[in-house]
Amino acid sequence: MLSKCNKIMHNSEGINATNCKDRLSELPDEVIVHILSFLPTVDAIRTMLIRCFRNLWTFVPTLKFDLDAYTNGMIRLNRCDDLWTINPLFGSEIQEYYDIHYSSDSDSGVIFWVFPRFSRFVRNVLTLHKGPTIDTFHISIDQFPDDLFVQDVIDDVQTWLTFAIDKGVQNLNFDFDSHDAIIPQCVFTSHSLVTLSLSDVKLEDQTQVHLRNLRKLSLFCVCGSDRAFQQLISGCPSLLELTIDNAIGMQILNVTSQSVSKLFLGVEDDPIALNTPALKMLDVVYPSSSSSYLLKVIDVSSLQEVNAKNLPCYGDQVTTFFSQFLSVEVFTLSHHSFSVCFTCSC
Repeated sequence: MLSKCNKIMHNSEGINATNCKDRLSELPDEVIVHILSFLPTVDAIRTMLIRCFRNLWTFVPTLKFDLDAYTNGMIRLNRCDDLWTINPLFGSEIQEYYDIHYSSDSDSGVIFWVFPRFSRFVRNVLTLHKGPTIDTFHISIDQFPDDLFVQDVIDDVQTWLTFAIDKGVQNLNFDFDSHDAIIPQCVFTSHSLVTLSLSDVKLEDQTQVHLRNLRKLSLFCVCGSDRAFQQLISGCPSLLELTIDNAIGMQILNVTSQSVSKLFLGVEDDPIALNTPALKMLDVVYPSSSSSYLLKVIDVSSLQEVNAKNLPCYGDQVTTFFSQFLSVEVFTLSHHSFSVCFTCSC
């Protein structure tokens, strides 16, 4: 009986081995491209080493470039000369592909930064990309070793963004960590953009802003004048959701559009006057409960719900805050240790 069972198991294993198929290779190219779109771009490119993937990465509709993913790291050295003893390959050939920067450090003398030629990598990927359109284009450069590297990348920024717009990108996320970066005009007249997120960039006055299909706009640590911010917001007739966190240079926020129903506002060091007559929901976040100022309200006559985090809570500030939102039906107040929600009726 035991031998019979072993024979059955052996036959079963043989059948499984014989009928084993490479399911991945049988997938249509469109499905494989869709799978690759969920990978970081650098990992999607590596799949070209797998036969069934070939050069399908060149058709992915999602391109994400993050400087951190290309940073080789940081080596602490006591002397610059130690570099050559650690790796003798560092020389003229390697320096062609890497940016090398030294900076003093009080603890260990010298910090050695090795940055891959990020801009060259991005240019090569964009050159090889064969897809007719792009759904998502993400650029994140949130640290720089020195001003020279910043300038090198700035020279390519407009080309990268123009490429994405020409490909009909729908979701654009650009984090540059330098207010020297200027967004090209074509971004502000795109008919394909649905979501736009800008971080740590400079917003200049535009000759024309018309983002007719934009539904969600997010601005983080963006520097600009009241006029520049208002031009951008008023040029989005279909905008539904607006996020502004630490708007540098903004003194008054005018949102006259009837379509904007949600505003997420991060208040930092400078008070902002709020003029949003059509707004329905407001999320406001203060840096801490020790802030010495409150949001100034001009017109929020349509506001129905307010969520306030880290609201200054000493003196008469809470009373002053509530008195500006007499038409609001639902309040949610939250701090680090508690959250309370209540309704108001007039």
